[in-house]
Amino acid sequence: MHARLLEHLSTTRRRAAVLLGPRQVGKTTLLLQLADDLVEKVGVAPANVTYFDFSDDRLPVEGISPRDVVEFAPPGVRQDQPRFFLLDEVGRGARWAQWLKHAVDANQGIFLVTDSASNLLLQGGRESGLGRWDEYRIEGLSLREYLAFQALPDETPDTTMRRLPSPFERYLSFGGRPEHVLATSLTEVRRRTRADAVDRAIGRDLLRHDVDLDRVRELFVYLVADSGAIFDAGARTRLLQRPDAAPVDRRSLGKWIALLEETMLLVRLDPFARAASGKLAGRAHPKLYASDHGLVVAFAGVADPLEDPAVRGRVLEAAVFRHLREYAEGTDEEISYSRDRRGLAEVDFVVHSGPRVRALVEVTSGKDPTRKVEKLAATALRLGARRSIIVHGGLEERREGDVWLAPAPEFLLAVPEWLGGA
Repeated sequence: MHARLLEHLSTTRRRAAVLLGPRQVGKTTLLLQLADDLVEKVGVAPANVTYFDFSDDRLPVEGISPRDVVEFAPPGVRQDQPRFFLLDEVGRGARWAQWLKHAVDANQGIFLVTDSASNLLLQGGRESGLGRWDEYRIEGLSLREYLAFQALPDETPDTTMRRLPSPFERYLSFGGRPEHVLATSLTEVRRRTRADAVDRAIGRDLLRHDVDLDRVRELFVYLVADSGAIFDAGARTRLLQRPDAAPVDRRSLGKWIALLEETMLLVRLDPFARAASGKLAGRAHPKLYASDHGLVVAFAGVADPLEDPAVRGRVLEAAVFRHLREYAEGTDEEISYSRDRRGLAEVDFVVHSGPRVRALVEVTSGKDPTRKVEKLAATALRLGARRSIIVHGGLEERREGDVWLAPAPEFLLAVPEWLGGA
């Protein structure tokens, strides 16, 4: 992501960059690194690079508009170079989308703006940004990135895995937030993760949307604890009713889930369908995943989450989905799930380009995946999948008929190779 954004800033003059990502995944650190690189590697004058954080508690209550930041010219600005504006949490600025549209049209500078997504994904922002900015997404660390944080110079991921004590278990337990890479206390990591999600992402970011925050929190905790399950809107609507509060209908529930998706706390996975009509019908039955597997651990109702087979399975499945999303982002392929009409033969992930299926990926935290081979092979034949993979919690890597058995760490470190058949 760092290289892509630096290239955008260095070569693009007529389009801004919008960096979307949940809280605590490193957006601010990335902006500060880019500011250094613009000066040291690209040769931009220091005064021509402006970083501003709109979430700074020292700002006045009424806030500062992006226009105020851009119109201020510090001493030393070079007129023969463009000005670069790295604006953090710009969604807290008034009418940011309309302002950015006009700023890009007027060629007032080169812009990279971030927010924790709840504002930037609103329809108004999208409409203003058509043809004026490119969206980039950042998530928690992949397993490869997690190992790179702890690697010695010129050390490969495999060598780092062998050198560190139980790195994969730590990755599953602590999640992909950079600040937790070197953490030592799972209890503290779980506490911080819950606070960031419930108190900040929901309590602060969604406050402006006029929703019942208590019930949105309750819904979120339920969905994270049940990460990867097919969502039953009717059942959840009934359970959210309160005698002393306004009734919850499906429309309200849909709005709350959309907001949780916009904060990138949850990620939707729709069922696979070859026809457009099937896709439309399937959107009523999505799977909803925690965006970071660390959320599943943080909100698990047991003291040792990974010792519980059900929780461990949900954690591993969320981690695999995060890596598949990253793979698909650089291709024209999509990720869905498959379920037959009787609801019996279900496959966790379908990697496909339109109706053409590249691969099926089934996930199990168990160490013996062979019991899933026959069903996966049958589904692969039905869907015409070119490749079938069972990602499992054991150590065995081999081929069972037409199905590949992939130990989880090896799969996460080489997703394109596994999907591509290498």
